[in-house]
This record gives sequence, C-alpha cells and structure tokens, in this order.
Amino acid sequence: MKPIRFAIIFGALVFSLVLSAGALTFDDLIGAYICKRTETTPTGVIRYDEVEVYETDGTVTSYIFSDGVFIQAIKGSLELTETGRFSASFPGGDITLHGNHLEVTAQFPEVGTTVHIEGHRSDKLPHWLR
Repeated sequence: MKPIRFAIIFGALVFSLVLSAGALTFDDLIGAYICKRTETTPTGVIRYDEVEVYETDGTVTSYIFSDGVFIQAIKGSLELTETGRFSASFPGGDITLHGNHLEVTAQFPEVGTTVHIEGHRSDKLPHWLR
C-alpha cells in the first residue's frame, strides 16, 4: 500500500511543478552571476571563471577570467522563446534558472564546440577578483 501512496503523491507533486513552471523571462534573469565556464572543443576541454551580467533588454555581458586574470569580455543580445530557449548569433541553447542558480548551455556546431556555464546570482565580487 505504501508504494502506491508514494507514487500517487510523487506524481501529484511532479504534475503541480510542471503546471506552475512558467516561461523564463529576462526579468527573472536580471543580475550578475558568478560562474564556471567549460568549453568542450574538438581539441579538448577549457575551463574558465566568468561573471555574467544579464540586463532587462536581453543584453548579456560575459567577463571571462583565467586564474583571476581578465581574458576577455563578450557582449551580446539574446532572445528568449516561451520554452526558455534562446537565440543570438549562434544556433541556440538552453538557459535554466533555479532560484539563484543559473545554468547555460550553448552549442556551436559549425566549430564543434559546446559551452556550459553554471553559476549563482551574487551582488559581491567573486573571491578570485578581490
């Protein structure tokens, strides 16, 4: 009897989460995120530290660091679909936001590269920039 009760409760919980999950908007993303960036390329894997800044108009600025040394800034504009997919000057990817935790995956098939970024929203400088 307990397994059936658990399955019913678990199913109801999952169903309610699916119904309450709204589309991701730029208002949800506004802010700065302290992140880890992983680029998987045909020649190997490269890891960086990153600060991502999202603005209400879809502008995203990525400040990329290696061992606390600034490497480059990348600025772009994103468009979000109602499913949380985004498009820009590349084919697309996914953005998920769970509370203050951000996860971004972008594919660049023309160069065989995937960029994966995970981070958290913060109003403080990361420890590697202090």
